[in-house]
Amino acid sequence: TLAPAVLTQTATCGQFIMNGAFPNLGGSGVINLSTNGMQIATGSQGVLVANQQINNSTFTVNGDLFAYQLQITGTTNFNLTGSLFTQHQNGISTSGTLATSGTVTLGSASTVLYDRLTAMGSDQQFTSRTDYANVQITGGSRKVLNGPAIMSGALVLSNGLVVTTAINLLTITATGSTFGANNNSFVTGPLTKIGNTA
Repeated sequence: TLAPAVLTQTATCGQFIMNGAFPNLGGSGVINLSTNGMQIATGSQGVLVANQQINNSTFTVNGDLFAYQLQITGTTNFNLTGSLFTQHQNGISTSGTLATSGTVTLGSASTVLYDRLTAMGSDQQFTSRTDYANVQITGGSRKVLNGPAIMSGALVLSNGLVVTTAINLLTITATGSTFGANNNSFVTGPLTKIGNTA
């Protein structure tokens, strides 16, 4: 049996860049970053194929990251400027897709797609955060808000319910809007919209 590999970025090494259609990330090995960090390039669609431990610096997703039910672990900071697709039951929390102990930043044009499928047999946690830009609800399962959340961009309701309460309230700021609500996808519970735009 081979031991898991450790990939270490030295201080003189440039940034690790994942490029192209569906580059795979994940495995029993560890990625140790220097200050240059790593990124999924704009226009690329990275796929998490196993839980991945990434330590130090910053992992930036400028393109898409399809995380499915898997996790980014370790100590890296996570910076989302592109799109993150998650089917993890615990959403993007530290017990869900973004299980890193580093800082998680959702950029002003980022999109989090809560994509847990009805066939997976359980609800998905819609993680409490105050820095959502865009959120898309897909997959059909219920997305249950686990605390207050604030978003400043588009809430796209494609397939699945968003469950809120007076305490676990979803607030859409004056710059935000909603799209696509239908009989299969809507907010059940209170919602606050600031301003007079839809």
